[in-house]
Amino acid sequence: MVRKKSVTPDPFLDIDPILADAFTAPEVNAVEEEAPAKVSRVVFPDLQEAPVQESYGDSLFQDIPVEVTVELGKASVPLKEVYGLGEGAILELERLVGEPLDLRVNGQLVAQGEVVAVNNNYGLRITNLVSKN
Repeated sequence: MVRKKSVTPDPFLDIDPILADAFTAPEVNAVEEEAPAKVSRVVFPDLQEAPVQESYGDSLFQDIPVEVTVELGKASVPLKEVYGLGEGAILELERLVGEPLDLRVNGQLVAQGEVVAVNNNYGLRITNLVSKN
């Protein structure tokens, strides 16, 4: 009995001729030798220090709106008690008499102070700046 060699079909037979080159390895003898690349030293110009940009100054931030609040105190109470508040009701706060009030900018504590009257308006005299460490 004679066995016939089975020939598997070339999977790249139906490939576009332009793409066929991408799937075939070049023959060793067919590779052309390229001319050696010319290598030269790169000369960089002397760098000068860029002029230092002046600071923006206060004018850049003058018109940015922020919310400034003075906090007299806080209290945690049930909602039922809030509904019961009326004229003459007293709400006890978690701050002692004589303690400084909190000055907050956009909710962030920045200073503390005491209440003063300025032309029939309330004001706050800053007594302590709070540093963020």
